[in-house]
Amino acid sequence: ERGSFDGVVLSAEDITDKRAALEALERSEETFRRLFVNSPLMMSVSELETGRYIDVNLQFEQSTGFAREDAVGRTSRAIGLITEVDRASLKKAIMSGGSVHNMILPLRRKDGEEIVCAYSGVTLNIGGEDRLLSLALDITENRLLEAKVREDEQKFRQIIENISEAFWLCESGRFLFANSEFMRIFSTSSNALTTDSEGILDVVHPEDRGAARGVLLGNSTHDGQETLFRVRLG
Repeated sequence: ERGSFDGVVLSAEDITDKRAALEALERSEETFRRLFVNSPLMMSVSELETGRYIDVNLQFEQSTGFAREDAVGRTSRAIGLITEVDRASLKKAIMSGGSVHNMILPLRRKDGEEIVCAYSGVTLNIGGEDRLLSLALDITENRLLEAKVREDEQKFRQIIENISEAFWLCESGRFLFANSEFMRIFSTSSNALTTDSEGILDVVHPEDRGAARGVLLGNSTHDGQETLFRVRLG
């Protein structure tokens, strides 16, 4: 019939690359999700501005005692995990640099116990929104061990300082420690031992200095054998 038209208009677009990109994104998100959930570190995602938790992982729950439902939708301050001062300091550091690494951060568990963490955080833009990805390692046991070592070292020094014999530690001519009795016998000081360790030989009899050097400056091994040398007192 005149004036009529029969036909079909077809339009096609190659979406192979778009589909591949979408699948790659989905795989990346799934990989991140698995790492997030199963990480041995405490991890959380929160709103950068408000600090409100969007998600926390299993290790977060185990280390802090706060279940996911305790945290999500609330802030670390609201649940009592962090003090206002520490939160403000943390936010300032992140806002100024975009990230922080291994900041020592005290946290308070749900049961009231304080733990010490090495905290790292980085800002992310997810769906046009600024988020904070937080990671924290509980180093409480390490800190307690360090404190115990310092305490034991202090006790050892007190004992050594109060004995009546000279005591010293020297390695390859460098004095690590010497008690007050050693200082008295060799008419020296901590500063003198640091700047001129050989100076202590001045009070040793010239004929004995060879043997004394090895004993005093840690340059020889005597296997428990006794070495005698004469020292000028006063």
